[in-house]
Amino acid sequence: MLSFAVALNGTSVCRAGVGKAGVLSTTVTWVGRSPKAEGPGGQTKKGVTELRVGGLYTTKGDQVFVEWLTRALAPGDEVTLRVLEADVVDPPSSKTVQRRDWIERQEEAYYEMMKKKYEPAVSKQTTGKGRRHSPKNARSNQMQRTKSAMAQRRGPRR
Repeated sequence: MLSFAVALNGTSVCRAGVGKAGVLSTTVTWVGRSPKAEGPGGQTKKGVTELRVGGLYTTKGDQVFVEWLTRALAPGDEVTLRVLEADVVDPPSSKTVQRRDWIERQEEAYYEMMKKKYEPAVSKQTTGKGRRHSPKNARSNQMQRTKSAMAQRRGPRR
């Protein structure tokens, strides 16, 4: 399987892989000037830099989120990522399973919430002739106007 071998300052920290199908990611992020940082180290004014290694795969319709590493980084830290083929990887440090039935209930609840939010707005936008102007079409028209304006500024295509 495809795997990521991750090292921090020359020391191996994990070898991650999710099998034949799924998502595998390694990210380094920096978030600065957060008034209430909840990341490792609790840094706020200078921000927090973080290394994360995680992934996602499905099994029998359930989504499985796995994580090998979440660690704060400091200036001068060096992260090395090697992409390898490997038969064996480290077990993840955490695993969260979202069952198919739970996912479907969440999707339905979200749909109902959005329906309540937007359906009344669409019915209120009826014109005198009974035609409805949907917000989606309004956005599409705005995008067309924006694209036309950009084309005019840019000139003809070559």
